[in-house]
Amino acid sequence: MNEIKLTRRAVLTGGSAVATFFILGAAPIEAAEPDGGTCADPNQLSGGARSLRVSVEYKAESTDKETVCANCAFFELAADSDQCGNCIIVNGVVDAPGYCISWSPKGWP
Repeated sequence: MNEIKLTRRAVLTGGSAVATFFILGAAPIEAAEPDGGTCADPNQLSGGARSLRVSVEYKAESTDKETVCANCAFFELAADSDQCGNCIIVNGVVDAPGYCISWSPKGWP
């Protein structure tokens, strides 16, 4: 018969791996939340809309004043607001001073 030999090292290594798994497995995983800004409440967005905003890394305020939604080819300013508009990429309302990684300058092709 085959005998299984358990060494002290094997028990300690395996035990620490199992303990690490349970500690990390028990930690809550926080999903990234979209930045809603003043024009769109993230709590009112559908799951798909929230996911899309996260995937394009949408922020309600750009760190670069040139690359803002208001200067983007995919943005159309709302008729009743100078701070909010519609974005073709996220298919919804965004802040004019916002930004996402899909930003393209107006007049682009």
